[in-house]
Amino acid sequence: MRDMAAVDPDESSYTAPASARGDQPLRPQLVDGVKVFRLEASVIRWHILSNRVVYAYAFNHQVPGPRIELTEGDRVRIVVTNHLPEPTTVHWHGLVVPNAMDGPAEITQAPIQPGDSYTYEFTVQQAGTFMYHTHDHADRQQALGLYGALIVKPKNPALDRRLNYQHDVVIELQEWLVRDGLTYPAMLMEGGLPNFFTINGKAYPDTQPIRMRVGERVRHFCPMMFEERLKDQDGEPSEVLGGCLVARVDQLTEQDQSRIHRREAAQ
Repeated sequence: MRDMAAVDPDESSYTAPASARGDQPLRPQLVDGVKVFRLEASVIRWHILSNRVVYAYAFNHQVPGPRIELTEGDRVRIVVTNHLPEPTTVHWHGLVVPNAMDGPAEITQAPIQPGDSYTYEFTVQQAGTFMYHTHDHADRQQALGLYGALIVKPKNPALDRRLNYQHDVVIELQEWLVRDGLTYPAMLMEGGLPNFFTINGKAYPDTQPIRMRVGERVRHFCPMMFEERLKDQDGEPSEVLGGCLVARVDQLTEQDQSRIHRREAAQ
């Protein structure tokens, strides 16, 4: 069954440098008032650690895919080209779009065949934190890295400023299954359980820390589904506003400070 099969290493067309990071902002081209983005899906070799490579399905040679940043009311055109060895589509998770632009394969559109392209075009009607991801054999393709963040800012900047934050952070979580040098789509079933966990495409200790000062507020964009709510240091739920999560660092314990000093000394 192909959905559960390992990625064929011979299908990889690119090796990302160990220093490469996913979730890089994707710059649009402005054409007659329309923001035009281009996404290319392909199989790549991706470092989740400096000494550990996975075979991933990736948009624009990065995992997660590039971040698409929009403003409420934008007219957008997204051209998706498929270099995968199998068909694919893209779904704009949470966005209200015309049915033909929604992305489910064999339901609202024919799958994008290998070597072909498909153009999605719509006007953004909402503000908030969303994501885009494959919607053809998603259990396989999304589990191998075919997803990215889609952030829509409110048309009225005052709605954004009311959050009074000092840091903006996008957090995208993924599980991987690597066995005998091969990469399989991780699944919640015996034989498919993951053995690596990544934040924005990297496993610890290659993850990027969030550096803050006591009293500062950080806005987390979390375009994934979680079973548990994030809690602050006192055990109280963090504040969720406008499709994102806003948390404040209120205090550091002696253990916190000691851990930070040890980590900084080791760098």
